[in-house]
Amino acid sequence: MKIVELIERIRYYGRRNKFKSYIKETGFYKKHCKSSVKHIRNFLWKYYYIKYDFLWVYKYYIKYYSFRKDKEVSGNTVYLIIDPSLKYGGLVDRLNVMVGCYYIAKVNGFEFKIISDPPFRIDDYVEVNGYNWLSEKAALSYNLRNVRVIPYIVRGRGIPRLNKGIKQYHVSFVMGHDILQDNNIPDHGILWGQLYNTLFKPREYILRRMKDTGLQENEYIAVHLRFMNALEHVEDRQFNSLPSEKQEKLIARCFGGISKILAENNTHPVVIFSDSNVFLKLVKVLPVYVLEGKVGHISYNKETEFCAKAFFDFYMISKARKIYAIRAPEMYTGGYSSHAAMVGYKEVIIVKV
Repeated sequence: MKIVELIERIRYYGRRNKFKSYIKETGFYKKHCKSSVKHIRNFLWKYYYIKYDFLWVYKYYIKYYSFRKDKEVSGNTVYLIIDPSLKYGGLVDRLNVMVGCYYIAKVNGFEFKIISDPPFRIDDYVEVNGYNWLSEKAALSYNLRNVRVIPYIVRGRGIPRLNKGIKQYHVSFVMGHDILQDNNIPDHGILWGQLYNTLFKPREYILRRMKDTGLQENEYIAVHLRFMNALEHVEDRQFNSLPSEKQEKLIARCFGGISKILAENNTHPVVIFSDSNVFLKLVKVLPVYVLEGKVGHISYNKETEFCAKAFFDFYMISKARKIYAIRAPEMYTGGYSSHAAMVGYKEVIIVKV
């Protein structure tokens, strides 16, 4: 094992991770340390990305842009360009960027458009709802008199203020953070759901797939578990993999958490959602529903079936009567279930095991 990987394993997994979780739950930490730690982390993040932003934007300007006149441009528009040559996060990371860029455009009085090319065309899975965000590359100008390139990196940055003298802002490089939450926008969860639902609605084939489950909206319970690499390899550069003995103990604890949820909701069917195909297979021994389809992280499984399954599960969670997220120190805390809940204007109930 390489020394760098060993250090990363120690950092992300084992006793240190449990100790950190314990410390963060103490009253002393919350009262005296939490705010200062957050400010220090935001400062370091901002300092790092000031340098990174400059190098990335400079490279992009050199490659694509010039002062050569290419077309007449009217209005003011923010273009989010999903560039297949760049690496992006999972589904919610991408949705966060779309909603965040729409919010930036909205508060600055700009139009907002999305351009996405295969293997991830957003309009393969959702369609325009209350606001037309669809666009193509032909609409773009590469004349620096018209355009500025900005990265979507939001921690500690505030909401960007755009110049109306610039006709187009192009956003390609992104970090999948929730700009509303990171900037403490009031009622950010409700607002995120409103913005998302203004932009998107599921395509007909996803609606048919939801109907074919036989589960009625608000008549079932959704339980989400995010294991990342704890049970099998899901995503690179995550080091929370467990030996078989610890996997069995974690699965048993998760079964215990699900059993409690079943006892509390014995009049409604309980549906299990997870990023682990291993767990979805094992959990069928309990009296729960597991929906058809193989799950996979869409950054590493680019086939349409995996993206469609990610959207299908996302919308199914959003339509549930109650939404639970099971958490453990060995597991990964992501935003998938919480943002699905925002789409349905619901709260997530956390169950620690």
